[in-house]
Amino acid sequence: MNVSILFFAQMIVLGFAGLFGVPMPMAVPPLPDQPTLLHVVPADALACFAWNGTGTADPKSDNRTERLAAEPEVRAMVAQLRAALIGMVAREGDRMAADTMTVLTDALQRPGCVFVRRFGPKPILDAGLVVQFGDGKQAAVALLEAASQRLHELSRGAGDLHADMVVDGVTFHSFGTPADKLFVGWAEVDGWVALALGAEPPAGIVAGLRGKSRGIADHADYQALEGGCAVARPCTKAFVDLGKLRTTFENFGADGQQTAAVFAALGLTGAKAIVAQSGLEGQGFVQRATMHAPAKEGLLGALLPQPLLVDELVQVPIDAQLTLAARLDGKKVEQALLQLMAAMTGEDVAADYERSFVGEFPQQLGGARWREDLLDQIGDQLTVWNSPGQGGAGFTGLTGIVPLRDANAFAAGFAKVMGVLQQQMPSKADVAARGDRLRRGMETLESFQVGDAIAHWLNDLDDHIFAPAWSVAHGHLIGSLLPQPVRAFLGGQPANPEQSLAKLPEIARRGAASLLWQWNAKDVVAVGYPMLIAALRTIDVEWQREGFDFDAADLPRPSVLLPHLGREVTTVTAVENGWRMQRTGTIPAFDPLAFALGVGLAAMIDEVK
Repeated sequence: MNVSILFFAQMIVLGFAGLFGVPMPMAVPPLPDQPTLLHVVPADALACFAWNGTGTADPKSDNRTERLAAEPEVRAMVAQLRAALIGMVAREGDRMAADTMTVLTDALQRPGCVFVRRFGPKPILDAGLVVQFGDGKQAAVALLEAASQRLHELSRGAGDLHADMVVDGVTFHSFGTPADKLFVGWAEVDGWVALALGAEPPAGIVAGLRGKSRGIADHADYQALEGGCAVARPCTKAFVDLGKLRTTFENFGADGQQTAAVFAALGLTGAKAIVAQSGLEGQGFVQRATMHAPAKEGLLGALLPQPLLVDELVQVPIDAQLTLAARLDGKKVEQALLQLMAAMTGEDVAADYERSFVGEFPQQLGGARWREDLLDQIGDQLTVWNSPGQGGAGFTGLTGIVPLRDANAFAAGFAKVMGVLQQQMPSKADVAARGDRLRRGMETLESFQVGDAIAHWLNDLDDHIFAPAWSVAHGHLIGSLLPQPVRAFLGGQPANPEQSLAKLPEIARRGAASLLWQWNAKDVVAVGYPMLIAALRTIDVEWQREGFDFDAADLPRPSVLLPHLGREVTTVTAVENGWRMQRTGTIPAFDPLAFALGVGLAAMIDEVK
């Protein structure tokens, strides 16, 4: 029983983390923008991530995110998290490890940048890290000196070692790696502390810090995309060269043709780069990213470049806690997934799919043809939501609708499918009529009527919370994890625009977006935060046993958070030769590009080790 509770608690925590995004522990509110951070990045870099450092939050700011950061209980939580991390490492008895954690957490609050120029099988690596510690550089310098001394001691007797490197009067102190391996060195440059991996980054770092190079700012793709993602008060900036990324995969032994096939299946053929920024703007936190991806094929090509249909958005109740709406071509999605599976497995997945699924579909499901009768009749917008007014808590009442191109044709094909299901699955009335009783593990197919529409639902007599329901009515295919939202949809036709999500200003500002994802942070936190506190309480004992001194009491009260929260809205919009992503709201979180870079850097460090 304890294991079940622990697992359930962990799932709750992970679920909330997924809704919030991965929290960004740096640069909110940001210090003034630092162009120098990008000047140290080589113009031919593979990727980079820069942060502007953290300033003092103004509790009277017009920006909700800054006011949230200024809350004493929020500041206390962040401080305790840092202390817990440092304390956990210090308890292991390794002074250098504790000093490293102290310097790293300090670095996140100062302006800094990390970049990778190239990366391949050992020892191919050019990378660098710079942080403007300023007057607080003593701890960082002392740590680097101690680490250098320890590594030199460990390298005694290993043969020739890398000597120090002097660039424009700046000494990069070698960590003492073998001369036939990677050069690793550090330097102090005009209040900045720099770490270089590889023989080439030191020169570029010094030139950038001293204004002799503009670095990645002179990269043509960066210049072309930067304007589309600019933020008023930037906290972070990120860049990835997609062409070099593909080359990096191939350097590690990936088959060139297979890599090209995977990129094509994703819709990245001919894609050049992604640029992203996040920061404070207007009344909240904004993330923007622009990607050059002109192919309009594969999975990206399945996302149509047309704006979302208002007639579909008005079907979403105004109290929806979660909403996803996307203009999708169902046939392109089908083909792109087959293409991706074939590229990843190297097998002819499409042929087997046509034979075992498409070909067998009519024989197994009453003569209904998968494409002609069903898939081809589905319209090109998927809309999914969860509404507490319709019975869903969090995600339990997720409901999806798609419009139908030819409702009569689809209904005729779907009726054949339902005929087979009704033959194979009795209703409760059928079970009673034959003198039998309902038993655990039994499944029955039930139905109910709303006006002229018939809805069906699956009564699975087992231990779970869902009862999937569906209907074909009012020109739509409707499906939900519960019967109540289907009943609400059928009974609410035609939809009232005044009571729909589309009425809200945050949604009305979506522009020509092809994809929209929104969640009501204020509502979700009000309902779910007490559960999060309880869930944390069930697992913080494990953290404390490991020496991580952070528990449920360190979380701020919900009443501290709620006044600053609203709806978090993400949109994806087609632009010339690519796509633009924008997220607006209050909660500062890593954008997907920055988070992917973090994962990639972790993998890179593991490979170097």
